[in-house]
Amino acid sequence: MRAESIVGVQFCKRLERVAWLSILFSGIILLVGVLLAHVLRTHGDMAAVTAGKTSASAVLDIGVLVFREGLECILVLAALTASLKGTQRKYQSPVSVGVGIAFVATLLTWCIAVRILDDIGKNLSALARSSGIGAARDSRSARRNELVLSQALLDWLDFA
Repeated sequence: MRAESIVGVQFCKRLERVAWLSILFSGIILLVGVLLAHVLRTHGDMAAVTAGKTSASAVLDIGVLVFREGLECILVLAALTASLKGTQRKYQSPVSVGVGIAFVATLLTWCIAVRILDDIGKNLSALARSSGIGAARDSRSARRNELVLSQALLDWLDFA
């Protein structure tokens, strides 16, 4: 009787493993299919993807990206600290300190970047006038120079 129940448990575990693997592979196939359909629809042109974006969709895209990266970081740290058992348990504290230092450094970097971008935004008109793009004889050409400079700055920030 005991051997039959062990065999049944092993069969259930194997069946559960097969179910999870089939779900994983189905998800991978679905993801590859969606990406392939996207590439075929746009012919690999990323300008076609960003042409109709509103600011709300751009903010949502950035939010999803930040969430994904944060989740990935948490998963990596969880896997790392979960493996620190027994004699390696003494390394959990230094890992936690490193995570805290990295978090503070991230916040400081974010604050510095926001201040730099705010200063650039405030001084954009002055930058456009002194950039040598062209002499601003009237307000229309000054605005055009400002737009050219701001587009160049945005392009640089996107691809830097």
